[in-house]
Amino acid sequence: MSGCTYFGEEAAAALEQWQRGGRTLDFVEALPDGGSGARLAIFHHDGDADHPEHKLLIKLCAPDEGAVTEPYDLDIAWKSGPPFNKGARTFDFPDRRLVRQVYPPLAVGDTWLMFLSIALDDRGDHELTPLSGLTSPTERATVAAAVIRSVLSEWNPDPGADHTMSALEYLRQALGHRAAPDSRLARTATRVLGADAQRPHITLPGCSESLPNPLLFPSSPLAGLKPPTVALGRAHYDLHPANIMVETTPSLVPDAHRLVDLSRFQQRGLLARDPVHLTLCLVCDYLPELSERALNDLIELLTADAAPDPNEDLLPASLHSTIQQTRSAPDDWRLTRHYSLTDWRPQYLLALQACALMFVTRRAREREQTWFLELAARACAAFAPVAKTISSPPQPPPTTPKDTATPPRSLAEFPTPTAVQAELERQRPQLTHALNRLSDARFDRILAENLRTVIHRCEKLERMAAHTPSTHPNAAVDPPWQPVLETARALDEIRTWHEHRPNSREEFQRVRDQFLAALSTLLDHQDPTTEDLSAGPRP
Repeated sequence: MSGCTYFGEEAAAALEQWQRGGRTLDFVEALPDGGSGARLAIFHHDGDADHPEHKLLIKLCAPDEGAVTEPYDLDIAWKSGPPFNKGARTFDFPDRRLVRQVYPPLAVGDTWLMFLSIALDDRGDHELTPLSGLTSPTERATVAAAVIRSVLSEWNPDPGADHTMSALEYLRQALGHRAAPDSRLARTATRVLGADAQRPHITLPGCSESLPNPLLFPSSPLAGLKPPTVALGRAHYDLHPANIMVETTPSLVPDAHRLVDLSRFQQRGLLARDPVHLTLCLVCDYLPELSERALNDLIELLTADAAPDPNEDLLPASLHSTIQQTRSAPDDWRLTRHYSLTDWRPQYLLALQACALMFVTRRAREREQTWFLELAARACAAFAPVAKTISSPPQPPPTTPKDTATPPRSLAEFPTPTAVQAELERQRPQLTHALNRLSDARFDRILAENLRTVIHRCEKLERMAAHTPSTHPNAAVDPPWQPVLETARALDEIRTWHEHRPNSREEFQRVRDQFLAALSTLLDHQDPTTEDLSAGPRP
């Protein structure tokens, strides 16, 4: 392993071609990938007309649904900020907390090479260290709490809110692709729970008590419930210790940290998700050594309204302190935003349920898989008493049918709220990128990932439109992303068997053509009144 060949032959050839523009790279060292499948390495770069000599972090993104749009998402994260009157006057989070793309990304097969700046301390004296590299549990907890505070207070001085989101919709958004009926989570839970996986209540192995089923299915115990409100804003969505860099030289400075890997960045993400996910990442370090009694105490500590007395449980003092620090870290932000604990706790419990389910498939030991299922179930049980009941909206009186309007053929003809238009413009580069790949048979081996990208992003448009009622006379007609969603889901359903069934190839191609036509129609319209949030260098 030497030089650019660390990334493989195709990437090495692309880097060799890139260097012919008057740049020179010298390999320094490879870095751990954090389990994502990406490859990272540090290179010396001798500089060019626009850049002095310096070191570069070069990343070959993993070819999955999130990573194939990582260059776009990092660029959007840098551009995303509050309006001037809501904190932008002093908004410096990207400069202080994110890393830059030094050069535009370089396409390599199904993915990208990204050229990133090295994460340095505020003085530029020392390179930062991954949080995962700290050996002291106390130090890890202190840094994690500092990161949670900055993600909320510094990155979100202008949080949004959703007062109508149901508990099931919250879980779907938090879980993403894991909410699908055929996901790895669903298969693992079915293996552990057996027939209980589709019942409202479950009995876990080794536990006689019946608990509410925390999985997503039509008869979920959460159906008909919602949190009082949901805090929305800029969220990392993959916040774990390997994605946090912190100053450790000459000594640890918890507030001197930066976030890396913005491949899942959300502009209107669930703000409770990042703090809970990071907390459970730290909890995982302790699980192999805990007794059954201690594991029960840990669930109580994570789900209880008031923290139990640390002298009354069997948990290590450092674990008790870690959870206390991370759970109290949002308090200053809540107080500044006049956000009550009774509003925060319900969404914290939903985020705890969702994140616990994520870890079910990340743990190899069945004991820990079962423990995370129990944690999710008990978070679900704790949510019900603090939830609100969803009331059915009053039905409008029947009206005499009028002449049916011609369905709009583009976004220009559809009465789309401004926020939805802006969201489509933000998504346009990613959707266009997916369309180009889905139109090219060379990318059929990642057909599922590209379809998932389109489905998830169109579902977001659908949710935003549903929460922004329109009074336009054409409001009843189908929006332009509806045929995209329907045909994408149909194509995804038949993609796995069209090659193995007689006469199915023709059906597959027919649905594919319908899908590509629908997506092209959606992307044909460029709204001149909407700011292009993805402006700037594009891959």
